Amino acid sequence: MAESGESPRVLFVDDEDRVIRGLRLWLRSRSSDWDIRYAEGGKEAIEWMRECAPDVVVTDICMPDIGGAEVLQRVREAHPGALRIALTGQGDQSPADRAELLAHYWFHKPCDRDRLIEAITLWLSERKTIPDLC
Repeated sequence: MAESGESPRVLFVDDEDRVIRGLRLWLRSRSSDWDIRYAEGGKEAIEWMRECAPDVVVTDICMPDIGGAEVLQRVREAHPGALRIALTGQGDQSPADRAELLAHYWFHKPCDRDRLIEAITLWLSERKTIPDLC
């Protein structure tokens, strides 16, 4: 978790380069408020989380190397206070069913970016007053 005075660390995970590029574009306005990181796939996300504790993780569910459900499970275990958000564009319910139990929020791709930003912003502003989210 980010220390007091530091920008909250928000990690976005997706295996599609075009999605990561799109996220970078529409989250530019948040770069002064959040320390935003992008991981291209679950493996890269897990490697990053070994070095830094995220405050928020937003991950695609269906990814080829390490799926989003596993990413969320690892976040839950290693960083239980982090907000976990799942994104899916797939109709396959098996990974989605597992991730639903691990995520605090669930959005279908393409998601309404204002709602996603609102969910993150609300949680970041209220996290000191709410109990652990596990």
